[in-house]
Amino acid sequence: NEFVSKNNAATVKTALKAEIDSAEQNIQTPGNASDADKAAYQAAITAAKSVYEDTSALQAAVNSATDALKAATIAFVSKNNAATVKTALKAEIDSAEQNIQTPGNASDEDKATYQAAINAAKSVYEDTSALQAAVDSAAEALKAATEAFNQQKNRVDKTKLYDEIEAAKENIANVKKATKTDVETYQNAIDEATAVYNRADATQSDIDNALTALASATQTFNSKNRSSNISAVSSITYYDVKVITNDGGNASVSQNRVRSGNSVTVTVLPEDGYEIASITVNGEYFGNAEKSTIAKITQNTDIVVTFAPKWKNPFTDVTNSDWFYDNVIWVNQNGWMNGTSEHTFEPQTNVTRAMMVTILYRAEGEPAVNKSIPFADVDANEYYANAVAWAKQNGIVNGVTENEFAPDDNITREQIAAIMLRYATYKGCDV
Repeated sequence: NEFVSKNNAATVKTALKAEIDSAEQNIQTPGNASDADKAAYQAAITAAKSVYEDTSALQAAVNSATDALKAATIAFVSKNNAATVKTALKAEIDSAEQNIQTPGNASDEDKATYQAAINAAKSVYEDTSALQAAVDSAAEALKAATEAFNQQKNRVDKTKLYDEIEAAKENIANVKKATKTDVETYQNAIDEATAVYNRADATQSDIDNALTALASATQTFNSKNRSSNISAVSSITYYDVKVITNDGGNASVSQNRVRSGNSVTVTVLPEDGYEIASITVNGEYFGNAEKSTIAKITQNTDIVVTFAPKWKNPFTDVTNSDWFYDNVIWVNQNGWMNGTSEHTFEPQTNVTRAMMVTILYRAEGEPAVNKSIPFADVDANEYYANAVAWAKQNGIVNGVTENEFAPDDNITREQIAAIMLRYATYKGCDV
């Protein structure tokens, strides 16, 4: 009777259910377990759930499934909680930082791209909460960036030799006093340089030596062809291209010394939390794109890139789908317009006369003013008081009457036209 009673007892699955619930939480916990580790653990969970859901499962099978899942959990947790190993990433970073300093033919643009990859890897390395997967991914990414950089660094730069050959071809056509022998000798030098230029296996040393030899041949030919006074080589003009940035990112150009008439590509890389506020070329605004091309260089060129902290939209009533979104960013970043409250811009609200003069005043950098205000309806403590005083004193606005400005009245289109004409006159524009 005792045996039969035990043999017919209900199977108890409480411990197995608790182990399954715990495992399903464990597998979701971020850690250093690999995808293979997670797959193996999930298989163990699935097997345990199969036993749990089997209404005919005997107690021995349930107990065995519980023990198996418990063992799988111990193994998974051990791997998931293992310390993150950053040795390979550190070695990759150290190698990259030496590599980027090694002379070669990489452009400033190549160096800027590589430096950005190094910075990204260092950020992961310095992150004490970084998991192994992120560290391994960063190491692989930097390794790939190193390979790409080395291809550019070790590439053969034939630009100067090409220019020298083309100039020599022009030069040899300008024969004045050179003899037939001089011309033939010079042509041979051009042919030899061209042969080196066309060689797919030419090293940088080969190219540089060919350039030196052709330059020497050009000098010799010119000395014998002196009556021309001007050689084609001397007629080639090169200009310096310089990039200047503030804090917040890096910028580079495809070439720092450019043949007259050639183009230059500008590459800009803002740091995290920053964006490109503006790019100017010799003082002229050139946009704010991360990559742009100056079509033709005709003078020494200064490129100034200005970075600014990324704009954090404080306005709940302005979204990036609004057609005026970029305009709101610009006027807010540049201090021309604030919101009507801390979190509202009210884009559909009419502009008042006070708002209009305040915008112009802020655009001028809010210069100091004599706070003598001739309008009885302008309180000296209002936000627009200085703006109204400045605009009145500089002939930009008049009142609606001799003693009234009507600051809270909506401004009309005709009033805007009159104010903008006076403002243009104030700015010295040709009106």
